[in-house]
Amino acid sequence: MRILICGKVLLMGAFMTAGLVAWGQTPSLAKPSSSIDVAVSYNPTLNNVITNTGFSMQGGSLQIHGQFWLQQCVSQ
Repeated sequence: MRILICGKVLLMGAFMTAGLVAWGQTPSLAKPSSSIDVAVSYNPTLNNVITNTGFSMQGGSLQIHGQFWLQQCVSQ
């Protein structure tokens, strides 16, 4: 009897998890707002530190991501 109850609870939990995952995949009816994401990174690296003739390399990057939603205007 105890095994049957544990199995039912486990099955119910699996169904609830699957339902939440499926619900999270449905598209929203609200219009998303426009946003811009900016990322800046700097990478200093010291190479060949064993032989005391090391050198350093420096680099960086800038990343910009934008998502804009345009509304079509239909004139009649």
